[in-house]
Amino acid sequence: MIQISIIMPCYNSAKWVGKAIESVLNQTYSNWQLVCVDDGSSDETLEILQRYANKDDRILVLHKENEKNAFKARQFAIPYVNGELLTHLDSDDVFELNYLELGLKRYDESGADIVVGDMVYGEKRYVCIDNDLKWLHKTINGREAFEYIIDWRIRGFSLYKSLFAKKYY
Repeated sequence: MIQISIIMPCYNSAKWVGKAIESVLNQTYSNWQLVCVDDGSSDETLEILQRYANKDDRILVLHKENEKNAFKARQFAIPYVNGELLTHLDSDDVFELNYLELGLKRYDESGADIVVGDMVYGEKRYVCIDNDLKWLHKTINGREAFEYIIDWRIRGFSLYKSLFAKKYY
């Protein structure tokens, strides 16, 4: 069974999508599935995605009519997710080399439903949490945490049970 599925919505991202995919291919952890959703791109994004998928069967490429909406593209991908855990990668972002390995380790050690990692902009590392969420170090239930992540009140790379996405997305 696939341990981690990654959903990557793509729209006119031919300039940088290769870097995003390479950051997944180069992970120190290899039991993953990458589900790329082309949202009706008018550039070469779909062709680039197909080239990668032809070389690695862990990569699945889906194409949908253009809505220019990353959330809807993620929703579209949910039925194709096979992993026990789920994370997201935007087509203009990259994972650090050991993101999946460390995220899975933290997930296993903590017993949490959702693990949120750092984001890096340049040399700065942080996890963004809206000011109205005063409970930074508080434990919350899985559904509540999932809702905070989905509406971006907690921003950053997160790893969570794919069951949440299938149930609540």
